[in-house]
Amino acid sequence: MREKKKVIIYGLGIGYTRIRDYIMNQCDVVGYSDRNGDRREILGEEKNKFILPEHLTDAEFDFICITSKKYFQEIKNRLQEIIGKQNRDKIVSVYEIFGDFRNEEVRNQWV
Repeated sequence: MREKKKVIIYGLGIGYTRIRDYIMNQCDVVGYSDRNGDRREILGEEKNKFILPEHLTDAEFDFICITSKKYFQEIKNRLQEIIGKQNRDKIVSVYEIFGDFRNEEVRNQWV
């Protein structure tokens, strides 16, 4: 069995609620982040995994998965400033991962 990617979910709004169950089954979610720290409350028992954006450099992960389609580029730019441009390939959109999930080859690259 393939080892699951260690993922930090960035964005706990409506985009997150749409993919929450699926991503929890397909990835090893090691953390959650959002610039609005109050959103940690929606995580319930998982709220201890909440990481403020400025502390992402302390976390161990394969990818940061941004759940917002509308603000993706803005968030990606901000995260690159935090984790460094050398890590920009670790910042992906949930739609890059799951957008064409009907395609087995694409799906197997991530899970």
